Amino acid sequence: RQANSVERLPNELKVDCYKVSLMPVKAAVDEHMKKLQEAMVAALRRKTVTDKEVVEEFMKSGGELFTRQANSVEDIGLAGQEARGMVDGIIQIAQVRRRIDEKNKLLRAMAANSKDAQYAVVDMGEVNNQWEAFTTQLQQFDAHLEEQKVQLAGTIAKQLDDFRGRIGGFGSRWAELKPKQGPSGNPAVVLTRIEEFAAAINEFQEEAARLQKDAEAFKMDVGGLDALAEIADDVAVTKSSWDRYAEFLKERNEMANRDWLSMRDQVWKIEDFLAKWTKATEGKGADDAIAVILMQEIDMYQRCLPHLKTSMRGAGWEDSHWLQLFKMVGLKTEGTHGVSKETVTLAHFLDVADNIVLHLDEIKKLDAQAQGESMMRKALAELKLWGLQREFELTVMEQQGPSKAKRTPLIKEWRNVMAEVGDHQSMVASLKQSPMFSLFKDEVNTWEGKFSFLQ
Repeated sequence: RQANSVERLPNELKVDCYKVSLMPVKAAVDEHMKKLQEAMVAALRRKTVTDKEVVEEFMKSGGELFTRQANSVEDIGLAGQEARGMVDGIIQIAQVRRRIDEKNKLLRAMAANSKDAQYAVVDMGEVNNQWEAFTTQLQQFDAHLEEQKVQLAGTIAKQLDDFRGRIGGFGSRWAELKPKQGPSGNPAVVLTRIEEFAAAINEFQEEAARLQKDAEAFKMDVGGLDALAEIADDVAVTKSSWDRYAEFLKERNEMANRDWLSMRDQVWKIEDFLAKWTKATEGKGADDAIAVILMQEIDMYQRCLPHLKTSMRGAGWEDSHWLQLFKMVGLKTEGTHGVSKETVTLAHFLDVADNIVLHLDEIKKLDAQAQGESMMRKALAELKLWGLQREFELTVMEQQGPSKAKRTPLIKEWRNVMAEVGDHQSMVASLKQSPMFSLFKDEVNTWEGKFSFLQ
């Protein structure tokens, strides 16, 4: 109507003696009207395309629902809910389709005289064709779900049979590989294997709960799953026992991995540790393999403990004594894992506690020899120190000779000196009576000669 109004305007307008051309005005108005119409067509088309996309997205969701394969009862229930939601949504989508038709009619009218009229209308041909098939599938979806239920029931029955077979195989493997008589080899390896079995049991239990829930929904027999509970109980009991052993080893190693030279004065900590675990194993029967192992280790440690406190302290020992001890109890002294008196730990001794008890008499003799040698060295060191530090106070006596006076130095307090020499001679005599005399024979005889000469 606005365009017709512009057309009715004259091309020229006479004002007094002037003629005013209205053609530029009419051309400008036409151009603005054209741009306005194009903008309105574009905006209307965008809204129509948006509505079309709503319809296409709705059908796309339905297509995914139709092709989705249910793997559980929950999947079927969710699919049914989605289908009912889509049925309710059809009314809303039908209204959207009517709006699209109305907008397309308006677009045809608005773009009738445009050279791009054929492109202004939003094509709904393919969508309309798909819509019929979509609504048909949606109406038949309940029947499709029933078919999936039948298929799922067969799948669940097959899964149950397969699950029972896997449980049986797992039970046989556990019965064969589970530790039966305590640790053999590295305990850490056994503990890791038990952890793996426990983790597998958790996975089996989760799968069993899911299968049982699905089977109950179809009123299917779920018998044969009791074996899983029995295996799980056995694994749990075994794991609990071995967890106790792991805790025992952890406490022992925290204390025993210290070097023996710094630990030998704190043996009371071992006594407290053994007392704690002795109490923990009280009342355990012979059927508890770990309790038996703990009691055996505690007994072995308790039998070697008094000797750790006495004959194996190593106080005053020389390197040769340590090497003899290591050889007796079976500790390597060479290679990357070799030990020395600086690196040996309480754990080394606890690991060979049975050998310590076995060679107890030899170890006592070694300690007695080491202590005897230490006493000999100490006594000889005292003599040497006396010989280096003893000073004599002298006085000079003059005697008149035929030609000149003779000067003779004399030791003052000679009685005290001779008393000291006598005491040292007694010490030397006692050293000669020592069983270790043969090792220090030359040095002792030298001192004996020096003191005899002084007398």
